Amino acid sequence: MRHDARQLAIKLYKDMKYGEGLYTDHLDDTANVLLRFGFCSDELGAAAWLHDSIEHQLLTMEQINYKFGPIVSQLVWCVTDGNVGDRETRKACSYRNMRVSPKSIVLKLAGRIA
Repeated sequence: MRHDARQLAIKLYKDMKYGEGLYTDHLDDTANVLLRFGFCSDELGAAAWLHDSIEHQLLTMEQINYKFGPIVSQLVWCVTDGNVGDRETRKACSYRNMRVSPKSIVLKLAGRIA
């Protein structure tokens, strides 16, 4: 599952930058932070590679659910910022959603550390 999510993310983000590097570097770093801290589940690994894909409008929750299942789609949904309002309002959306799944908090922190 993790490998399939990685391959999909590489395809989706092939031209996107993150600072000076590729966006896939950020996704890889996020997955590696999870591993470094002992969070090795396939679901978290897949979600690390896809965690920004709804926010960037590359995938829908339904597409993630179909390909990777409900746990991964829920993790990604929980860390997805809202798409209306100022930055604070958009972030508040994901902070509310993370209450649904404590593992999503670990995912969000890994993304921040990365």
